[in-house]
Amino acid sequence: MVWRDIYLKTINLAIVAVFLYFISLTIAQSTTVKTIENNEFLEEMQLSTDPSPTTTTELMVTADSARCPLVILSPGFVSTDFGTSAQFRAIVESNNDPALEFRWLRLRSSITEAIDINQPKYSGSKNLPSPELVINNVTFEDEISYQLQVRIVGGWCFGNTVSLDVRGRSNLRAVYDSSEITTSFITVRWTPPYLDPNLVQSYSVSLRGHQDSNYYDSASVHLQTSYMYTFYSSFIPSFDYYLEITSNILLSDPEETFSVKTDPITLHVIVDPQPPGPIDPTASNFHPQTLRLSWSRSQYSSNVYYEYRVTIAGHSYVSSSTSLSPWRELEPGRYYTVQIVAVTNYGTRSPAYSSIIQTLRVPYVTLPRSSYNIPVQSDFEMVASVESFSDFPPTTSTKWQRNGQDININDTRYNGSTEDLVAPKLVINKVDFDNDHRANYRCIATNSEGSWTSGSTRLPQVFRDVYTE
Repeated sequence: MVWRDIYLKTINLAIVAVFLYFISLTIAQSTTVKTIENNEFLEEMQLSTDPSPTTTTELMVTADSARCPLVILSPGFVSTDFGTSAQFRAIVESNNDPALEFRWLRLRSSITEAIDINQPKYSGSKNLPSPELVINNVTFEDEISYQLQVRIVGGWCFGNTVSLDVRGRSNLRAVYDSSEITTSFITVRWTPPYLDPNLVQSYSVSLRGHQDSNYYDSASVHLQTSYMYTFYSSFIPSFDYYLEITSNILLSDPEETFSVKTDPITLHVIVDPQPPGPIDPTASNFHPQTLRLSWSRSQYSSNVYYEYRVTIAGHSYVSSSTSLSPWRELEPGRYYTVQIVAVTNYGTRSPAYSSIIQTLRVPYVTLPRSSYNIPVQSDFEMVASVESFSDFPPTTSTKWQRNGQDININDTRYNGSTEDLVAPKLVINKVDFDNDHRANYRCIATNSEGSWTSGSTRLPQVFRDVYTE
């Protein structure tokens, strides 16, 4: 009798276990699918025992994947502008059981929604094996993932997931108007976006260092007729900062309201860039032909990249360092005003540094012509002019050079040449083709402050055809 009771209890427990397994399997193969219709999310017909008309859940049984058709969606990613359309295409190839019907799904966070393609929002081909989904007049609410379901006799099969990116948030960015920047405050002004400004619920304004991820300050600015915000602090001169203005957009659907931040306006703000330091006379060379200017860096210049724009004698030059050698000659013994401006890599300019320099009082030498055509075996003569003003040190020497090398005027070829201090003369006896053709000659005059080198006179043509023994 005891063994009979144990046997009956075992049978009953087995029946309960089988029943519970069937229930859990049914639940595991069920999911909630909503239908988008008339911009509302209406539940589909409920295939359960719940009689409530407001909660409708479709029992969705997943088919055996081995019998499912091949479902491929393309492209995997679509990026399109706000207000335009996006299109996805599918290919359904049956392996065993034929596809009976299909539906498109929206995958939004933890909610799966079935799309009613009969609504104006959606269009495209409704025919297997190549259904299409066209999403019209896309908005930011459409920026989610999509999937195609195909039903066979054994249940539902799934294709790959595709996604949509909606461009156009830049159209909702605030419009920069102006700013005021000092070492004690930074004020920024802006206006609402040109398109759909009613979507903006507020603005976020923040300030941080260029190489610093931490924000110095941030604030939320609510809707008003004009927009301005001021950051107060002790800002270091020549430091640069990122100033960001972000539009906070309010988007709604039937279930939730959420905020989306647009791409911010990012402004590089340079606080009070300092002028360069003084010209360093010991590191500079004030020779009028080989001028080299050296100056100190702008204060705090290590915080931001600078280039320097130098103006002298009506000409401007650019240097990426704190020195410059202009390629134009200046006049000896003359006073010049030098202006140097520091320019950041964002275009912000410092106040100009100004200084007056005087070039060295060297003698000034000129030649009468820049070139001569001379027959072979003829004699050539040229006289230079040396100018020295009354307040200049006296000229102490002159010399002639050929192709950059000093000439020995005692050589018989140069008989008659002089090293006069006012009008030195060069004589070439019997011009020789090999030595003088295309040769360059110049004169150098020297005093106690330095030397001046004249421009070159060239003999570009020495004619052979007039040569006579």
